[in-house]
Amino acid sequence: MSGALRWLAPIWPVALADLRERSRGRGFVLALLLCGALAGLVLRGDMMLAVGGYRGAHNAAWVGAQMALVFNTMMSLFGYFLIKGGVQRDARSGMDQILGSTGLGALRYMLGKWLSHLLLLLSMLLVMLAMAVLQQFLPPAGLAQVAMAGPWQAATALLGPFLVLSLPLLMLLAALSLVFESLPWMRGALGNGVVVLLLGVLMSQAVLRSERGAAEPLGISVLVPDMRAALLSQVPQEKLPGYTLGSGFTSATQLRQQGVFQWNGMAWTARQVLTQWAFVLPAAGLLGLAACFHAAYVARGRRMPAAEPLAELAEAEPRGAGRLRQVLRLPPGLRRFGPLLWAELRLLLRQPRWWQAGALALMVAGALLTGARAQHDLLLASLAWAALMLAPAGGRAPAHDAGALLGSSACGGRSQRLALFAAGVLLCLALCGGAGLAMLAAGRWELLLATAAACLFLPALLISLGAWSGGPHLGESVAMLWLLLGWQGLTPLDPLLSGAPVYAGLALLAWAAGELMPRRRLEQAWA
Repeated sequence: MSGALRWLAPIWPVALADLRERSRGRGFVLALLLCGALAGLVLRGDMMLAVGGYRGAHNAAWVGAQMALVFNTMMSLFGYFLIKGGVQRDARSGMDQILGSTGLGALRYMLGKWLSHLLLLLSMLLVMLAMAVLQQFLPPAGLAQVAMAGPWQAATALLGPFLVLSLPLLMLLAALSLVFESLPWMRGALGNGVVVLLLGVLMSQAVLRSERGAAEPLGISVLVPDMRAALLSQVPQEKLPGYTLGSGFTSATQLRQQGVFQWNGMAWTARQVLTQWAFVLPAAGLLGLAACFHAAYVARGRRMPAAEPLAELAEAEPRGAGRLRQVLRLPPGLRRFGPLLWAELRLLLRQPRWWQAGALALMVAGALLTGARAQHDLLLASLAWAALMLAPAGGRAPAHDAGALLGSSACGGRSQRLALFAAGVLLCLALCGGAGLAMLAAGRWELLLATAAACLFLPALLISLGAWSGGPHLGESVAMLWLLLGWQGLTPLDPLLSGAPVYAGLALLAWAAGELMPRRRLEQAWA
């Protein structure tokens, strides 16, 4: 074996071990199901691409481009939350220190993790690709299938957007997640908040750069100008047609009334392919940066003082033992539930100063801003701020293997979940409290009740998703997707516009979904 192959050989076992560990969890299956549901929305025509209000004829080129752009957009916003956690899991178990003491090295370790993240994202891409092939033969109602010149041309037009546009983006996302995971202080809520802002900026810049035809990682600037040119050649009366990608902007009936235009796909040039694949270079730079951060972290871990001898620990009185005995011996009823609720509140509020300052700013701004739109946006921001704290609480027990311990205690798993739910509701109400006082003073009872229903729904959703997935990442991504689409004007997903009864009922359904798990799985999944 040559020197290069010998150096690369340990990378695949690291990636395979991490991928097997991830695929055993329920979160992996649920992530694939979410991708299937997203592709199903495209399949039904509920989420679509339109240029100037027109959609393309239903052929392989349009189906592949539409599915690839929807996938790229969703992954750029929420893919980070679906793949993060591999490095953090090794840090909790101490495996990173063990691997750091071998000859593996930080760079090969990070390459293995990057390959694992990429394979995880590729599995989601394969789901979307399979649904795109299925959509070829199942056009939306009222839109006939248009055959292309031949099977080779159809296959090239269908696969081209995925190979040229999606693959480089997934490589970039996999490397970006490792940078944040390699910094211990960026693994929690701070990193999540920074990533949300960073990906939001990436999304807005992609839209702006696509209008100028400049390169951007989503591929909008590659496909949309070519579609626009095809539309103008067939409908010359259209002047500078824009594009829409998503749901809720128009109905399939309206699109059929306006008509369709023929787009036969991209005639890919070497420059276009190289421009998109050039985003692999920043991915390589981010990967090297993550390796440097991880090497420094492992070196700090080696310099930590040695642990105390076990004999001394056995002789010492455990800290807080009196409190623990007191909690376990509490009488039943409210006197037992009260300390549980107080403990959950303390855990939720044990946050860095920057989070506390942000929460205080949201409460003060909510009391001062009285405009309807400003209050609406501020309430959604407050719910997103609360979700950053509640989602990690949802996956707390699997992370610390505390479900069996709590399930065998006098408190029981259900009491613990109820206490966490009540603490989450109180946290959401507190963050929305400033705006709530302003709404109360203005007599906006309908919005006030809708806010209260959203404060019930968010903790129930995150608790249920945490129970089923065994971790916080699925809850983070779903909550952020829900709030972002609601903020963008999709009324059914806007908790403040849908009405209090709708989201109060959804809160009950979300809680019931978590309770449907078998008792043993619940006790193992929840603290």
